[in-house]
Amino acid sequence: WVLFVSAILNLGNVAVRNGAMLYFLTYCVADSSRSLFSINFGFFTLDVTRTVLFMSLGTLIQLAGVLPTTWLTKRFDKRTLYIWFMLAQGLSYAAIYFVPGTNYELILTFHLIGMFCGAPGPVIVFSMYADVADYSEWKNNRRATGLIVATILFAIKGGLLIGSQLSALVLWLIGYTKETATNPDVI
Repeated sequence: WVLFVSAILNLGNVAVRNGAMLYFLTYCVADSSRSLFSINFGFFTLDVTRTVLFMSLGTLIQLAGVLPTTWLTKRFDKRTLYIWFMLAQGLSYAAIYFVPGTNYELILTFHLIGMFCGAPGPVIVFSMYADVADYSEWKNNRRATGLIVATILFAIKGGLLIGSQLSALVLWLIGYTKETATNPDVI
């Protein structure tokens, strides 16, 4: 049950964060659409803006953040690691709230720390789902892996639904429209 609720909260967090990220970069971060450089692939050219760099570096650092997971889970309790990584991710994203929109570099730094710290979370938690299946078999003398995985997938989809609806609700509550997007109260 704890992992079920954790899946809802964690994927709700992902949906809210990803849903709000483009609004935040577009309206709160100075010069987010400024082109930094271009990459010519021959058949098309990619203009790398601050927003593209923000999203791309976040994904790359997330890949790097997964690498020490096996080493860490062999040395520390998975539950404790998961809690610490999620707290570190949450604190780094909370810190962004206090950074002025003109300080792109510090916003990017906190984002990258959050992505790095959040990366081991899914790896750890999915291995914990397997532990639940093993425990269930030990306790009940029956293998219920399919039921456990289906339940967790339901929680994941529920978390994504709740998070995406929460993003839309917050935008509605603050009065966001195309016309009010640059209003300081909305920002």
